[in-house]
Amino acid sequence: DTAAAAVAAAAAAAGAAAPSPPLPLTSTAGTLAHDKAINAVDVSPDDGLAVSASADRTARLWRLPDLVPGPVLRGHRRGVWDARFAPADRLVATAGGDAVIRLWALPDGACVRVLEGHGASVLRCVWVAGGAALLSSGADGLMKTWHPRSGECVATADAHGSKAWALDAVDAGGRGGGGAGGAGALPPPLAASGGADG
Repeated sequence: DTAAAAVAAAAAAAGAAAPSPPLPLTSTAGTLAHDKAINAVDVSPDDGLAVSASADRTARLWRLPDLVPGPVLRGHRRGVWDARFAPADRLVATAGGDAVIRLWALPDGACVRVLEGHGASVLRCVWVAGGAALLSSGADGLMKTWHPRSGECVATADAHGSKAWALDAVDAGGRGGGGAGGAGALPPPLAASGGADG
């Protein structure tokens, strides 16, 4: 194709690698998963499970690759905006429109902890420090760092003047405590967030 050759030649002249050809995507399974919109999905670190989060106030576990239904995670009083598997522990975190984060044990889906502290919907959550900490962002514009074992909020940043819709972080990969905060302190994560304030 002449256009692809021209792009590759321009990239080579600029010292950049030629773009890779697109990867083919195919669907291997599908199912009606929830009664309302799905807001997020995540795949477990071992690729054996998936979790879906829905506006129907539930999250659901699925066995991969065939999407065999697993436990329904019920307990949020409003829609579930996000769901994330912990990198090491057998836990799933869900972020809800009811301003709480719930932690669920695998494989049975029992709720083992409720993290409260946001003043509005929790929109995103992400595990950091090898699962030793959980970050959250909410419609209150706040970002919070949680210690999942104790349920304690260990830091709050007034990061946005409005809803903080997007959140991601570099996993500190299990850097142990003992940093600037003393023994048992959580390592400071490197996080990026985006909100309705631009």
